[in-house]
Amino acid sequence: EQPESNKVKARLRRSSSRSALPRSLDIAHERRPEPFHYNIIYAEVNRGSHPDGAAASALDHLLAGAKTITAGRGLFLEQTWRLHPKICAFTSELFYEERLASHPGLEQQQIRGHDWLVGNGLWFVPVDHEGNQNVCPEEAEQVSALVESLLKPHVMWVDKDGNQRRLRLSDILIVTPYNAQVSEIANRLPGACVGTVDKFQGQEAPVVIYSMTTSSSEEAPHGMEFLYSLNRLNVATSRARALCLLVGSRHLLGPDCHSPRQMQLANALCRYMEMAKVKEFAAVFTRPATVVKLSTTA
Repeated sequence: EQPESNKVKARLRRSSSRSALPRSLDIAHERRPEPFHYNIIYAEVNRGSHPDGAAASALDHLLAGAKTITAGRGLFLEQTWRLHPKICAFTSELFYEERLASHPGLEQQQIRGHDWLVGNGLWFVPVDHEGNQNVCPEEAEQVSALVESLLKPHVMWVDKDGNQRRLRLSDILIVTPYNAQVSEIANRLPGACVGTVDKFQGQEAPVVIYSMTTSSSEEAPHGMEFLYSLNRLNVATSRARALCLLVGSRHLLGPDCHSPRQMQLANALCRYMEMAKVKEFAAVFTRPATVVKLSTTA
């Protein structure tokens, strides 16, 4: 144990050390550090302005308003190995400045043995309905009936080489602009290939059925730009190798256009109608939704 004199000296040294500290850190006085103050600066975000054309893609800049690439700026593939010439004629005229042609032999592609869907090309199947926006039971029922008739044992698919076999469920793509209509049709046709345009990019099939769904242009949920989209019409119709069937309301062919752009969109659909065969049905399908049992193999 330290002598008393040493204890006193130790206390004095500790006291001297405390006095040398800043007052804010002197434990003996129990002083706390001064609080920090934050200055919050609010920045106002201004919307920038961009020159015309800034929103266009790189390809749009290269095309410079044209539908196809010019010889000096790129290579245009002038032949399709998918489309029957009758379908290619519509696609080429509307979307490729009449520069696209079918590869020799594709004229052999056809459907045989159906009661009225004989051969190949474009068809329009009008369905009368009102008040429908993104789902249409009437069209779903019509599509179901079309698929059922195409899968009868005597209906055959003939490819470009003349090979013939029974048409299968996987040979039919059913396209529609809206997810709600996809569900409406899929509930009636389990196992069928049903989806929006985005799902079928790059795919093909002997038969394509395109359900427009909406009763009129005024009832289109996302406006004419979505329902009448040239890109959607192009992708949907150009998936077909032999037959393309557009199912829709007649009212879509006479929209109330308010701009040259809307007139261009409507004209594309009307041109399809002019080039297509029309199948009229005596009665509108209004029966409740039923599930059709379909065979997926020949």
